[in-house]
Amino acid sequence: MYPLAVFSPFLIGTSIIAILFPKDSLRKVNLLISICLGIGLGLGITSSLAFLWLATDGQLTSQYYIGEFSLAVILAFSAGYRIATLKKTQSDPVLCSNPEYSSLGWLKNIFLILLLFSVASFLLKTFGDSPHGKWDAWAIWNFRARWLFRGGDQWAYGFSNYVIDSHPDYPQLLPVSVFRGWNLVGKDTITIPILIAGFFTFGSILLILSSIARFRGPNQGYLAAVTMLLTTKFLKVGAHQYSDNPLAFYILSTIILFSIKKRYPAAALRIMFLAGMTTSCAFWTKNEGLVFCVLIILVHFIGDMILNDWRRSLKEFSSFISGLTPVLGTWILFKLKFAPPNDIVNLNRLSDFGNNLLDFDRYHMVLVAFVKEIFFFNDGVFFLLVVYLSISGINKVLLKDRQFLAQAALPVLLLGCYFFTYVIFSHNNLNNLEWHLGSSLDRLVIHIWPAWVFLFFYGVDGPEKSPVSKTKNGI
Repeated sequence: MYPLAVFSPFLIGTSIIAILFPKDSLRKVNLLISICLGIGLGLGITSSLAFLWLATDGQLTSQYYIGEFSLAVILAFSAGYRIATLKKTQSDPVLCSNPEYSSLGWLKNIFLILLLFSVASFLLKTFGDSPHGKWDAWAIWNFRARWLFRGGDQWAYGFSNYVIDSHPDYPQLLPVSVFRGWNLVGKDTITIPILIAGFFTFGSILLILSSIARFRGPNQGYLAAVTMLLTTKFLKVGAHQYSDNPLAFYILSTIILFSIKKRYPAAALRIMFLAGMTTSCAFWTKNEGLVFCVLIILVHFIGDMILNDWRRSLKEFSSFISGLTPVLGTWILFKLKFAPPNDIVNLNRLSDFGNNLLDFDRYHMVLVAFVKEIFFFNDGVFFLLVVYLSISGINKVLLKDRQFLAQAALPVLLLGCYFFTYVIFSHNNLNNLEWHLGSSLDRLVIHIWPAWVFLFFYGVDGPEKSPVSKTKNGI
């Protein structure tokens, strides 16, 4: 039954990608982009559908799976028809001065060796050392999945406040995905959450590799992927089965889709629909994803309407909202009917928020923690990027590109929102605030790290120098 657990998400997600992506998106390196995006999208869609069914019927019955598999087959036939009728077109050149590039064999070998060791380490750590993950997996994600699986018709009690530190208001993409897999195989095996954690961890790395190789050439792609494999903290969080890597995956996916839209303006509306779907998956994964969604709307759409063609921007925004809506409906249902108030941000603490806002000791404590975490993240991997930038130089063409600058601003703005969340909403006691920073800040940086690595290697010159290519109108 294990293949059935991933069959529908894979087929639904990749079929949607094949139907909506530009015509050459299923060839060569683009195929890997489509598969990674598709599986992530499929997990988000199936978890949303499964929760809606639970909320209305109370159990995931055979009728639900028949409907889900039928949807997958219908979408697969539609995708197959589109692929079969596509005419072969010349591939869009990568962003390098010489399109006749070749990959450096030794760089590819380093990537493959690191990937092999990383996968082996991940499997040993998960199946051998921490098969049930670490604290957040016990207390929140897998805990909630077990409530859904073992709770019978009382599964909704899993969202009560009776269990301390279980955060029952947290969105449900990860728990429902795990529960759905358990329900199919008939037992709450450790394999399902490990497989899901493994996809979001290594899927992020492969997505960075393939997208950078697509835009900047294979050597730059391998360098970006090697950087991710050297980020052992990212791999460790994945092995702990936390939701931070899934959120990072959807943030990365959304930013990559905006980059693809830039290259294929004729397919902009379809790609913005997909970006809306990945953004909705982000806030269906963690509450922080809603902050990311608001920033996307403010930076990319409202800002674009003010500075550029507002009619075009309004059409793209409408398409984005259309992609956002299906999962947004599930999120609203969960928040209104099942989720209790958030333990940090709620109306009962309004008076505390004003006091915290004017407490400059809190600003100092949070600022020091942010500076230390960012500059010494993962034993200073940030400095490796600084050295590489000083050697290769930055891409001056992209520095004049407003959309790229908007994308680069998103991770910075998201960190800024996290900063003020700690200052205003976190524990009133400074000792508790210090504990909160120490226990969570490194994982908040994880949210933006894959996106930052993608933007960095997209924006600097490397083995393939000086982007001078023209944008292609994909269909």
